[in-house]
Amino acid sequence: MLFRSALSTTVCSGATFVMSPVTGSVVPAVTNMRYSWVYISSSSTSMTGSNGSSTVGNLFTGILNNGTNVMQTATYNVTPIYSNGGIECSGAVFSATVYVNPTPSITSPINRVICSGSTFEVSPTNVTNGIVPDNTTYSWSAPVAANLNGLLSATNAVSISGTLSHVTNAPILAVYNVVPRGPSGLGSCVGSTFVVNVTVNPIPAVNALSTTVCSGATFVI
Repeated sequence: MLFRSALSTTVCSGATFVMSPVTGSVVPAVTNMRYSWVYISSSSTSMTGSNGSSTVGNLFTGILNNGTNVMQTATYNVTPIYSNGGIECSGAVFSATVYVNPTPSITSPINRVICSGSTFEVSPTNVTNGIVPDNTTYSWSAPVAANLNGLLSATNAVSISGTLSHVTNAPILAVYNVVPRGPSGLGSCVGSTFVVNVTVNPIPAVNALSTTVCSGATFVI
């Protein structure tokens, strides 16, 4: 008799989950075991998964994509199969639940334009800017841009921000490559790097001027 108790595991969206059933009344040799599974249901229509089977080994694995900004669950029905002497013996179907934490996925690029000496702040919002779990944090290395002051790095910041300035007569672009991380309560899932472009316009600075003209004449400075 082949038997396995219900299983569960937690993963980040897009990551591979692996479960190795080890509980139950009978555990045949791993080399003779395989599993077949059927994706039954999920807590959201934004979750995607698939059916599958293992060729050999005491493993049940798959990839689930959570298209929301909150944790979702997926349920599988798994059949354990023992092979020996050309005969396959199927055990009772057992259930497996996968808890899928959201992984930040932020639309890129995000563009901002500021005046020299001003502060910019970017706070991505869910749906508008992609998949953004509550309490997502952001990390980035200091951008490189000639003649631009205020280019700093940050780790686990609640938003992307900075105060940038320059004294040139043309706009300067700062490119921030930002890594988003979901909250610790939802697995701290790390999303793909996205870009924030900040264009810093110059502030006109003109020295005092003077000129002399005759009465009634036009002056030009």
